Amino acid sequence: MERFFKPKRVRSGESSNEPNISEPVQNQSCVELNLNDIVSDPGLRKSVEKFDISLRDHVRREYLTRGPCQPIGHMYPKTSFGKQHRSFQDSWYQKFVWLEYSISKDAAFCFWCFLFKTQNKGGRYADDAFTKTGFNNWKKAMERFNEHIGAVNSCHNDARIQFENFQDQRHSVSNVLRSCGREIDIAYRTRLTAALDVTRFLLKQGLAFRGNDESTSSSNRGNFLELFEWYSQRNTEIFEVVNQNTPANNQLISPMIQKDLAHACASEITSVIINDIGDNYFSLIVDESRDSSVKEQMGVVLRYVNKEGRVIERFLAIVHVSDTTSLCLKDAIDSLFAQHGLSLSKLRGQGYDGASNMRVFFVYVFMIVNLTGASCKRRDQLRQIEHDKIVTLLDSGDIISGKGKNQETSLARPGDTRWGSHYLTLLRLSSMWASVIGILGNIQDDATTSDNRGMARGLIDRMNDYEFVFALHLMKYLLGITNDLSLVLQQRDQNIVQAMSLIDTMKSQLQDFREEG
Repeated sequence: MERFFKPKRVRSGESSNEPNISEPVQNQSCVELNLNDIVSDPGLRKSVEKFDISLRDHVRREYLTRGPCQPIGHMYPKTSFGKQHRSFQDSWYQKFVWLEYSISKDAAFCFWCFLFKTQNKGGRYADDAFTKTGFNNWKKAMERFNEHIGAVNSCHNDARIQFENFQDQRHSVSNVLRSCGREIDIAYRTRLTAALDVTRFLLKQGLAFRGNDESTSSSNRGNFLELFEWYSQRNTEIFEVVNQNTPANNQLISPMIQKDLAHACASEITSVIINDIGDNYFSLIVDESRDSSVKEQMGVVLRYVNKEGRVIERFLAIVHVSDTTSLCLKDAIDSLFAQHGLSLSKLRGQGYDGASNMRVFFVYVFMIVNLTGASCKRRDQLRQIEHDKIVTLLDSGDIISGKGKNQETSLARPGDTRWGSHYLTLLRLSSMWASVIGILGNIQDDATTSDNRGMARGLIDRMNDYEFVFALHLMKYLLGITNDLSLVLQQRDQNIVQAMSLIDTMKSQLQDFREEG
């Protein structure tokens, strides 16, 4: 039967070079099509609806490639209609290109309706005569063929439209959608690459992304938006897919997208650092501080020797912690190591700013101060020196002291991370003791709110307490010993020899004070 497919126009008795139907066909679906189910004779075919839904278009393509079954030259059997004998005619193929003939059933079928007949289309002639059972009333053949074609909205014409669209895949709706989809993908990739380039530049230069006013009327919308606009103005390919040339909900410039791009870059950089360390040994450096929202955070730096023999220090992450106790920091470090696949067995050195918390031997600059405070029996009393509260309360007052013209002194607010600022605050408070007590008395008497009056009264009582005064002088003496070393280590051109000498001197002084002070 394969020789009767239309594309070959093979006549009876001629040989055919049709491909072997048993040859397997590649199919992307999980269900493979068996070409033995593609039968030439329309009377023996399995309807398209009986195939798996994932194979139906494949089945249609197979039949479309082979064309309708039209055995031209076949000896069609004659059927008696009264005294007349009628049979199928080859000339009908020319007039009705959709017509097929089944040798097994001696019946006519519709090729288009077999492939694309809509079951719910309805209509008078939406029956199965030309798709399943076949038509063989040759006496009324022309009449029934025309009736089968029907009106413009008939089932047959609907199948014809689908057949033509399926043939012309280049201009079909699905192909147009796929083409548009490819163009959208290319535009999205171009836009995303531009946004990523801007992100990488800002991260490399350490510049802020956001601006105070990012509205369209603003003259400076922030580094990210301004640089993105500048970039698009100088690149035609990018300009065509940004701003007014793309949907408003797909600009890729929102604050959330900026954060996602920055996080993606951070992840890639972290991955490079971890891969550079590999299976080598490394040391850990940790520092704790507070951010602007007064939340505790831990900065983690890794120090290692790379494959070229160079000592490398790489910042790994900032981790927010609930507090700076040893247990909390340990849990945060364990979690960070597990996240990045680092093994504690490869850790060969640890450095922490805060020895009383982590109990290690090698620490940063103010380890001895922390140890002295940790060993003091009155450690809780040290925390009663609430310089920050005093400064906050007196911010609105003028506390001036000193000698000579234009010589003024004011309280300095202590910082969260620099002990030198604490030392300066203690010096100022000691020198301005009488002035501070006087101003607090005035606030107690004249403050407009009860909260300020109560705080001033409480601070006066605390400052007049012996334990407060003792702790003040103790901490002033201790911080005075470490202050010179602190200033040396904060210089840009550090003198390591001088710093080591100061460390030895400072340790000796603190040890003497601890034993005999």
